[in-house]
Amino acid sequence: MTPISNLQLPTIAQISFSAGRLANFCKHWLTIPSVTRTLKSITSGYKLPFTSIPPHTVCENKSFSSEKMIQLEDSITDLLRSGAVQPCQPVPGQFISSIFLVPKPNGSMRFMLNLKKLNVFLTIKSNLKI
Repeated sequence: MTPISNLQLPTIAQISFSAGRLANFCKHWLTIPSVTRTLKSITSGYKLPFTSIPPHTVCENKSFSSEKMIQLEDSITDLLRSGAVQPCQPVPGQFISSIFLVPKPNGSMRFMLNLKKLNVFLTIKSNLKI
């Protein structure tokens, strides 16, 4: 196993940003002690620890102004282009969370899912606001 201090990692200037690339670096993750759980999540995904199966739910969105609607559509298009999300088809029993926008420090808007109603069904409780 190569110690972390001996790894030849690229500099930030050499890396072009692309979302969803963690799995491409599994061989590097293997060189880091105590990352078994992290590595398993990267390679196999993470299964949420539900206390029970959430019932079919559709959380209604607030109505959006035309300007906000355009920002939402732009955000979704950006997420699709980057590969961070994929189109999906409705399925029976799915849980659909509401969406909203929050301002970023640079003035643009960040797309958010309101997972508050889904979090009620998780065994792990967190004070993090996601």
